[in-house]
Amino acid sequence: MLKKLRVLQIRAISFAEASVYRAILRVSRGSKSTASSNHVLIAAPGGGNIGDQAMLESFVGNVDGTVQVIVRSESDFVWDTVSGTYEVVVLPSLLYGSGPAHIRDFKRYLRLLLDAASVSVIGADIMDGAYNPKASVRRSNLIMVAAKQGAAARVLGFSWNESPHPAASAALKRATGIGVRLFLRDPISFARAQRAQLGGCSLVADTVFSHPMSSGGGNIAGEVESRNVVLVNASALVNRRVDLVEGYEPMLRFLLDRSYKVVLVPHVIRPNGNDLELLRRLHEKLNDADVELVDRLMSPTEISDLLTHARFVITGRMHLGILALRMGVPPVVLATQGKVEGLFEMFGTPELALNPYEKLSTELIDRVQHVDVNAGALRESITAKLSDVVELSQNNFRGLA
Repeated sequence: MLKKLRVLQIRAISFAEASVYRAILRVSRGSKSTASSNHVLIAAPGGGNIGDQAMLESFVGNVDGTVQVIVRSESDFVWDTVSGTYEVVVLPSLLYGSGPAHIRDFKRYLRLLLDAASVSVIGADIMDGAYNPKASVRRSNLIMVAAKQGAAARVLGFSWNESPHPAASAALKRATGIGVRLFLRDPISFARAQRAQLGGCSLVADTVFSHPMSSGGGNIAGEVESRNVVLVNASALVNRRVDLVEGYEPMLRFLLDRSYKVVLVPHVIRPNGNDLELLRRLHEKLNDADVELVDRLMSPTEISDLLTHARFVITGRMHLGILALRMGVPPVVLATQGKVEGLFEMFGTPELALNPYEKLSTELIDRVQHVDVNAGALRESITAKLSDVVELSQNNFRGLA
C-alpha cells in the first residue's frame, strides 16, 4: 500500500512539474538560434564515480562544437582529463532541487536551449527509477522540454529494468511521444523497452566503448608485471546485501596461490557508496605483499593504462567491466539489475556475468578458475566482437559529430 502511494505521489509531482514547465514556456519563449552548434549535456551525478567520469569524457570527445555540461557542482567531475570544447554549467537544483530554487534553474536551462542544436541526457542506469524515481522522472521531463523547444533530444546509452518504476516509465513514454530518441545500450534492455512500448528506440552500446583511451603506462601501471595481474573491485552497493569481504576472500587466496599480483581498485568513492572503505578491509584481512591497494579514484585513462598489464578483472561495478572490455581484457562482473547480462550477450560471453546473491564464494572461485584457464580464448572472443560494439557505441553520437 505504501509503495503504491509513493508511486502515485511521484506521478502527481511529475504532472505538477510538467504543468509548471508549460506555464513557464508560455511566458519565456525566445527566438531559437538558427545556427546553433552547442550541445547541452545533462551529466550523470558524478561526485566520485569513474563510470560517470568516463561517460562525460566520451561525450565531449565524440561531438563537434561546444558542449555545455550541466552539473550539480563543478567539483563533481575532474575537468583536466576532459578532451574537447566544453563549458561547465552549474545548476544545483535542476535535477534534485525543489521549489523556487528548481524553478530558477529550470529558467536557466531554458536559456541554454535557445542556442542548443541538441540536448542529451546521460542515461546509464538512472532512467528507470531503480535508484531515484523522482530524479528519473525529472530527467525525462527535462529532455521532453528540450524536444518541445526544437532541439534534437536523446537519452544516451542506457539500461532498462525488467520492473521499472511506473512513474519513470510513464514519464519516458511521454517524452518519446514528443520526439525524444532513446538509445538502449544492450539487447536485453532494448527488448524490454520495446515490450514497454517506449517509442524512438535504437540499439546501441554503452558510450564508454567510444572513450578516447590511451595507453602509456606510468604510476601504478608501470610498477606491475605484465599479464600476471588481476584487477579487483568490490562494490559498496552490492555489499549492502552480501558480505563481499567474506565472499571475495577465498577467490583472492586462490589467485595468490597461483602467483598472481592482485590490485584492488575502487570505482566509486563517495559517502553513499565508498568502494575504498570496503577494499581497505579486504587488504587488511589478506595481509599479503602481492595485494596492492589503490587508495584513490583513478581516471578512466589511468584505468586503461593499468588494464594493459592485467590478465583479467573481477568487478562489482559494470563500467570497470566496460573499460576492461574496451581494452580486450576479460572481466567477471557481478550482475545485480539485469544490465550486465545484456552487456555480455553482445560479446557472446554470458559466463562472465555472475549473480552475487547466490553462493557467491563458491561461484566466484568457479568463474575465476574458468577465466584463468580460458583467458586467451576469452580475449580472442572479446576482440572479435569489439569493433562491432564500438561501432554501436558510436551510434549514440550520430548527428552530433
